[in-house]
Amino acid sequence: MKSYTLLASALISVSLLAGCSDEPEQQEEVTVEVVETNHAEEVKVVTSDLEASYADLRAKTSKALDKAKDAVEALEAVEESQEALEEVIKQLDTVVKSEEAHKANASEMVAKELREAAARLEGKAK
Repeated sequence: MKSYTLLASALISVSLLAGCSDEPEQQEEVTVEVVETNHAEEVKVVTSDLEASYADLRAKTSKALDKAKDAVEALEAVEESQEALEEVIKQLDTVVKSEEAHKANASEMVAKELREAAARLEGKAK
């Protein structure tokens, strides 16, 4: 519709300019050719391009989402591993403390036995 309006105003302008001329020999015949374009075909091409781009973006988004899900699962696995490792470290600390307590008790028992043996030897020596 805009092309018809533009062509009509151009035709009117040319005819007014030609009519205002003082010399009749200078008047030229102007032909205006109306070209009607088929916008439906252009719309189909643009729509097709948009649909292809949309499908491509959906595929890329889906792949990115899958990678993000994998990353989240990996992070959760790391967190679980850290929790398990912390539990193992706590158990090892308990075992080490228990072992140290046993060593201390054993040392005390050995020291006690040595004192008793020394006392017996002193008693025999007297």
